[in-house]
Amino acid sequence: LSFMKEIRVIAIDLIGHGESEVVEEVSTMDLQADMIKEVLDKCEVKECVMCGHSMGGFITLAFAEKYPQYLKGFVLLHSQAIADSEKGKENRKRACQLIDADRIKYIVDFIPNLFAKENRTRFSSEIEDIKDILFKFETKNAEIFSRQISEIQDVKQVQALVKALQDAKSL
Repeated sequence: LSFMKEIRVIAIDLIGHGESEVVEEVSTMDLQADMIKEVLDKCEVKECVMCGHSMGGFITLAFAEKYPQYLKGFVLLHSQAIADSEKGKENRKRACQLIDADRIKYIVDFIPNLFAKENRTRFSSEIEDIKDILFKFETKNAEIFSRQISEIQDVKQVQALVKALQDAKSL
């Protein structure tokens, strides 16, 4: 892993996650993308490979659309480059309803199921850590972000992003 000495990693506390506060309805994917650009500018980063996990993938797509000149490439992890299907939107809405009804139960039931059965014991400490973090996460955040994700358009948006990246690299 000697190559890691040459890589700079910047982990950003997205609005409404970690230690940052929720900015209610104005916390859009575009606002998150603008905030990331400000962080990169402050850190004097001119080019990067951005990795977006889950909702961060949608924020990465918004960033790529607005600021393609910053990106050498991007990675979507546990995210997708297409809009949710109707069933996916229904599942997100149902998850929000379950969270509203009993957030603690949802976290307790949901998090272990993210791990294969054979790994739940092995990673029991990490599972508890994740639960502890989520217990601190405000309920309204999950609903706001789930709704924002369900508003992502379709594959044409991603194709436009790819073209914008290609155009930026040819400058």
